Amino acid sequence: MPSQPEVPPTLTYLSHTPFFSVASDASNHGTTKLFPLSVRYWTPDLGVQTKVLDFYDDSDETSAAIHNQIVTKLEENGLGLDMISAYSADNASLNYGRYNSVFQKLKENSN
Repeated sequence: MPSQPEVPPTLTYLSHTPFFSVASDASNHGTTKLFPLSVRYWTPDLGVQTKVLDFYDDSDETSAAIHNQIVTKLEENGLGLDMISAYSADNASLNYGRYNSVFQKLKENSN
């Protein structure tokens, strides 16, 4: 019988944490945009923890594309949007604009 893949420690802790924050940013590497996606959470044993959940590349840096990637990466790791307590990014309008930003899209999805 094949062994089950080991669950990364971050996901083990997050499964017992009711809320976490997410942070995303974009970095140019030649013609490719690289996006780290990190999570921050608190546990009684370890206190505040900040971990990189994923690191992906995407040439599309629209708010819709970033939002879709965040949702996909969270779902792939068994994490729900209703668990997000905060979103952190730089102050570009695509992240925090009033009408069509990543923040607004995450806010709409969490309701």
